[in-house]
Amino acid sequence: MHTEHSHHVNGLHIHSYSAGAGEPLVFLHGWSVHAGGTRHLRELLAQQHHVYTPSLVGHGKSQAMPRPDFGVQDFGKLYSDWILHLGLQDATLVGHSFGGAVAMVAAAQLPAGVLRKLILIDPLGAPIARTATGWNVQWLQKELQNIAHAPHKYMQNVVKPFGYNLARNTRDLFRLADECKHLDVREEAKNISVPVTILWGEQDTFVPVSVGEELVAAIPQATLHRVPGVHDWPLLRPEGLVAFLGK
Repeated sequence: MHTEHSHHVNGLHIHSYSAGAGEPLVFLHGWSVHAGGTRHLRELLAQQHHVYTPSLVGHGKSQAMPRPDFGVQDFGKLYSDWILHLGLQDATLVGHSFGGAVAMVAAAQLPAGVLRKLILIDPLGAPIARTATGWNVQWLQKELQNIAHAPHKYMQNVVKPFGYNLARNTRDLFRLADECKHLDVREEAKNISVPVTILWGEQDTFVPVSVGEELVAAIPQATLHRVPGVHDWPLLRPEGLVAFLGK
């Protein structure tokens, strides 16, 4: 059973879903999608965990970004405070793509005991040398990979949420797209005190694995693992994450 929530944290509305029972696990999605696109992932994770999947502000049913320059540090502070608002302890925090950068900033701020580990999936967070045209080309290539990889889940978990955001959160969608092109959270990542696992899709051409290597060098307790899949693999074939958590 999936439960829908509405919380107000730091004066901002955050929409989320939860499901399951057991050890708490928070999943932060990436740019352009929202918590509704995590349903398949949530269903699988809920077999072993109490899963929380919020929509980032500027996405889904969460509030619009409160100002144009609301950046990754602001996201990290907001979602660390949201986790504290929920009263979670000994939780696993999982962040995908832009959500991975948010998760790193949040994890660096959370007090001891709140998190037991951090899992980053193909995260942004270190500079990528790429022109604006190059970003567009790589994004289109990513979408073509998604279609080939899992067409049904791609439509449900990526295309449908993207369409919602494009219609309802247009300005925030494009503002944040620019933010994603220049993200560097390596300084914040140095302050993460829990074990960190970075999972990287072997077919990810959108965010190069060199970003993961840069983050491993910055984070005190981090390891990098190559896994099958494209950049959006947790939304397309979430059983891969479930299998990893079960190890």
